[in-house]
Amino acid sequence: MSLILIILVGVAVLVVVAVIISQPGSSEHDRAFDNGAAASNSARDKRMTQMPPKVCLPPIDPVHQQALNGIDAELRSLLRQNRNIEALKRVRAATGWGLKTAKAYLESLTTGNPLVSAEQTLEPVTEELRSLMESNRKVEAIKRVRALTGWDLRTSKNYVERL
Repeated sequence: MSLILIILVGVAVLVVVAVIISQPGSSEHDRAFDNGAAASNSARDKRMTQMPPKVCLPPIDPVHQQALNGIDAELRSLLRQNRNIEALKRVRAATGWGLKTAKAYLESLTTGNPLVSAEQTLEPVTEELRSLMESNRKVEAIKRVRALTGWDLRTSKNYVERL
């Protein structure tokens, strides 16, 4: 009889603990964490609205440029047939671009709005980037290129190192 009573008390304690644990914000630590997460999310959202996303065409060598020009009509045909994924694969294979850039390029073909080239975007800040590199502030230069162009880290790093 006492063994059954001990088991029932143990089960009741486990149920109470499970209910307490499952309640969100049940402790000071949880509430502080939740408030911090909300604050960091709102700060991130604010930064994202201040910087409009921009996609620039990364530097492309003449061989890839010629290949891209050669398949332009084919890409337009694929897009008209709603075979977007196949067109995307063709662009990525021809240029070596990432998904974001290749998708932006295809969207520019369908809308008729040409993408901005890297030279047009980065020409005004080239001297600033060079001075950052000369003063051993490579990371800042890479961040600046990424903010202006929307390129991935590797493409931005390669561009800065070629300056």
